[in-house]
Formats: sequence, C-alpha cells, structure tokens
Amino acid sequence: PAAKKFKTFQAAYEAAPAGTEPKPTVIGIMPNVYQLPGPAARGPSLSIRKNYITLLGLTNNRRAVVLADNRGLMQGAEDDGYLIDVNATGFTAKNLTIINYCNTDYEYPGDPTRNLTKRSDVITQAVALQAAGDKHVYENVALLGRLDTMFLRTTRSYFKNVYIEGTDDWMGGGQLSV
Repeated sequence: PAAKKFKTFQAAYEAAPAGTEPKPTVIGIMPNVYQLPGPAARGPSLSIRKNYITLLGLTNNRRAVVLADNRGLMQGAEDDGYLIDVNATGFTAKNLTIINYCNTDYEYPGDPTRNLTKRSDVITQAVALQAAGDKHVYENVALLGRLDTMFLRTTRSYFKNVYIEGTDDWMGGGQLSV
C-alpha cells in the first residue's frame, strides 16, 4: 500500500516491526541499486536486530535488487566495512544481491547507469554480510565481495540457490549450514 512506501531502505527497516515465527515481517524491495551508506569510521551500514524479518526482492532476478556499500578496512572504514550485520532469529533474504564493492565492480543488468565501480584495486577486508542468530534462510541470493565476503556465526542456516564470491577467506563460520 502507498502508506508503506519508503524513500530509503534504512527507513523501511526502521519502520518495520519485528515479526514472529508464524508471521514474519516482509520488506518487499523493488528492483534497483540501494546504496546503504555506512557510518564514517566504524560499524555496519545496516544492523538487523529484529527477529523474523524477511528481505524480499520483488523479482526472480537476484541481480536486479542490489543492497550495496563500498567501505573496507582502511578504505572508507576503520573496521572491516560491514555492509549488513544480522543478529536475529528467523532472518530471511530472498531474490537479491548483497555486495560490498570496495574492491570489485558490479554490472547492473540492462542499465549501465546503475553499475557500481570499486573504490580501490587494493584487496582489503570488506564484508558484505555478517550473520548471527538462528533459523536463517538465504534463497536465490548473491553475496559478493573479495576478502572476507561473509562471516557466518549462525546456529542454523539454510542456503538454496545462493552464489557467494570472494578471493581470500571469503566465507567462514557457522555451526550448522545446509
């Protein structure tokens, strides 16, 4: 509904109530590139602390809904330039791309004006996703970066049709992941 449209992704998340297991809160995201500018020095671009939140790209093309930032260690951030930091139960991401393009370019499908140009050729820690909690689901998602793309610290996670790209130490952690 029109009353539930937001100008920024952060505003949509802030307005969303925590969901429950039988009724998660769904944030529908139209195809576009959404810049999630992080704080000047330290901290994630977006912290998800509400339980049972679903980020749902409103297309089956995961490359068309992009959540992005370009900060990495000593490249715009004093920490690892975390894009999204989740610490919640029941988090779901579906039909989208999460990219920390500090060290990598991204070509948006069908519209070169939305392409993303890397900040630097220097490969540095630039985390796309850090996830903790339990009962996470990732479906039709791309997680893109170079060094330290994803830190998985969840108790249980389920991945279906997920593409993870990195060069060094690009994925680590987690207790039980399928």
